[in-house]
Order: sequence, then C-alpha cells, then structure tokens
Amino acid sequence: MKKRDKFLVALLSSLLFGCGNNAGVTEGGEESASKEAHHEDEIVIDKHQVDELGIKSSKIALSVFSEVINVSGEILPAQGETKSVVAKSSGMVNFSKNAVEGAAVGKGSQICSINADGMLGGNPNVSAKITYETAKSEFERIKPLYEKKIVTASEYKAAKEAYELAENAYMGGGSSTVAVSPLSGVVTQLTVANGSYVETGATVAIVSENRRLTMRAYLPKKYYGKIASIRTANFKLPYSDKVYSVGEMGGRKVTSDNVVAQGGYIDMAFEFNNPGDIVPGSYAEIYLLGAERKDAVVVPLSSVTEEMGYFYVYIELEKGCYEKRRIEIGGNDGSRVEVLSGLKPGETVVTEGAILVKIAANSTAVPEGHHHH
Repeated sequence: MKKRDKFLVALLSSLLFGCGNNAGVTEGGEESASKEAHHEDEIVIDKHQVDELGIKSSKIALSVFSEVINVSGEILPAQGETKSVVAKSSGMVNFSKNAVEGAAVGKGSQICSINADGMLGGNPNVSAKITYETAKSEFERIKPLYEKKIVTASEYKAAKEAYELAENAYMGGGSSTVAVSPLSGVVTQLTVANGSYVETGATVAIVSENRRLTMRAYLPKKYYGKIASIRTANFKLPYSDKVYSVGEMGGRKVTSDNVVAQGGYIDMAFEFNNPGDIVPGSYAEIYLLGAERKDAVVVPLSSVTEEMGYFYVYIELEKGCYEKRRIEIGGNDGSRVEVLSGLKPGETVVTEGAILVKIAANSTAVPEGHHHH
C-alpha cells in the first residue's frame, strides 16, 4: 500500500509530461498544440516509478493456445486409496487435537481414544493387549528368519506393520484403547461426533492417501462431441490463487472418449500426483483443454482489466508511456487469455502491474493547460 500511495503522488506530476520527455513547448504554436493533443491520449508514469512498482511489459508473439471449456468439479482421493479408522473397543470417543478434517496424518498416528470407564462389559484394553502380544510374538519369530533369508521381505514387512499398529493401539491405559490411522494421508471425514458412544468395529474416521488424486469435472452434455479432443486440464481451488496443471503433475485423462452421457452432465475424470498442498474433497474451477491452435494472440490474465463489461490492455509505447486499448477476448486457461481482436503480434503489452496503469488512466483528467477548444 505504501508503494501505491507514493505512486499516486508521483502520478499527479508525471501526467504533466508526454512520452519521449517532450516536456518543453516549442515556439511554433501549431507544433505545440499537436504535441499537447497527442499527450492527452497517453498515460505517463515516471520511469523510476515503473521499476519501483514492478510494472513489466512483454512483446506479443503468436502462440499455441487450446480451446477451453470452463466447468466446475471436485478433487477426490484416487480409487482404492481410502481406508477407515476403526474402533478397537466400545466406549466414548475422544478425538486427538490433530484429528480434524483436512489434517495430514502419518501411518499409525492416533486419531482418537475410546474410553469405557464406568461402562458394562469389562476392560477393553485386555483385547488390545492380547492383539499386541500376539503381533509382537509373531514379529519376533519372523525377524530372525528374515535375516537368514528363510522368509520373504513381504512377510517380514507385514509382520512388522501388524506389530507396530498393535503397539500403537495398546496403550496400557486401563479401560481405554486408541484408534490409529492405517495409512499416511489426509483425514477426509470424521464419521462420529466427539464424545459419542461407538461399538467395537465402528468406523470413526476416513483417511485418504494424498499421493494420487482424482479430479472429476462436470461437463455439460452439450459438449459431448468435444470429449475426444479434451486432452488435459488446468484448475484453481477456492483457497489459493495458484493455477494447477494436470499435465505438469504427472496426470492423465482417465475417462473414455466413448463415455455414456447420463443426465445433463458428463462426469470426466483426471488422475494426477498431489504436489503436497491439495486437500481431497476440495471443489475446483476447471479449465478443460481441447484442440490446439498455433496462431493465437495470447496474453497473461494479469494483462487484462475490465470496465463496465469491456476489456482493456495497456500498450507500452516506450518505458513509462502507455496507451489504453480495448480488446475482445476469447477463452482463458486460468493463467492466459486469447485476444480475438484489438492486438497484433509485435506490440508490447503490460503483463504485470496493469491495475496500476489503470489507476493512472482513470485518475484526474488531463492537467490544466492540456485542454483544447
């Protein structure tokens, strides 16, 4: 905000000058009037302010751009990678502090404790103890056999995991047991309320692996003929301005090109690797990318400003001197937008800080002395 305040102060003075530092007025009145008229259509910002505010420009070149269909959808765990957290005994549920929907958990992490104090049915920890001792005994039997290469690595791994899970479940806490996560991932659902009573074997939470995710895009049926041409997708999430690319995350389209349409929408699916900051269960704004064109005029979304339903970019005539230009836009893929008219290759457009140039364009009208009657 401090930089922008400084910018607005500098703006009032910088608007007094035209491009090319033509601040002086020649003796020829006709030439002077011509220059002044030219200045009225220009937006001028001091060159030092341009650098300080980070206003950047880039020359337009024809680019490859895909046909875009903008739809909504959601991010889900990949099929087969969701597991239930199960109560080992009957009792009252007390969730751990880190056991909240959307939280990352490790394999064996405690999700909740289940307490049966004052309840009929004896001590549930006895069962957990038996399970623990049995698993421990089996692991101790397998370990030396594995070291002698008598049993396989998979048998050793299974025995070790069973022992570790049983050890976590058995806390020796009198009449309480704990429920732990069976895998590393994200808590996607708590199926019971904290403090509620559950029976042995009841599901208390759902944990999903977040290494591989599925994105479901809900494509209106009218686009059925476009399915075969849709290759990949970009998407944005409600909690981030970042634009994700399915292709850049090792993703692929998994929906058949011959999928059967049901109802008013077609359920299209993509699978990809989670970069680590995507929570399963999130809704998404999706940009389905279809057939490519090699001769499109494309600019970053950050170049485009909007006023009263019309779209504009700012052409850099020279550093610190800009021209406001109305354009017609086509589709956008989340980060870039196609320009249908108003721009041509070779022109230089503001790509960062367009909003600051817009402030200059919309500030005080032409200063005193630049009016012509």
